[in-house]
Amino acid sequence: MLDIPGGTPRALTPEGTAGARVTPDGRFALVVDPQRQAWLYPIAGGEPQKLDLILKANEDVLSFLDMQNLLLRTDTVPVDVTRVDIRTGRREPWKQIVPPDAAGVQNIPSLKFSADGKAYAYSIFRMLSDLYVVDQLK
Repeated sequence: MLDIPGGTPRALTPEGTAGARVTPDGRFALVVDPQRQAWLYPIAGGEPQKLDLILKANEDVLSFLDMQNLLLRTDTVPVDVTRVDIRTGRREPWKQIVPPDAAGVQNIPSLKFSADGKAYAYSIFRMLSDLYVVDQLK
């Protein structure tokens, strides 16, 4: 963190943490430590809050729906989106994102939801190839 007029920068989170999803009220950054444990770090400074949430190996934080609910996504195709209550850690399957033409789709690298969660957009990484068969080649 660094004040815009200047000053000394300070670390918001410890080394080894990843992610920087900011809560809708702008007061906290949600980060994940090397053990995949989720934490809320106060942006203004202070002690972090450990959440009752450990991300699975194929999950990433997608976004906040509101101050109480967080969206997680898998790195698979189709993408499974899970809603998590950050106070209790309760998980609930929310949406599955399936490209209408999944031929050659290797990955869905970018997925964004509207603020109300009713609309979304995504990009795909597709790799297509051709196979030629040659008979009686001499």
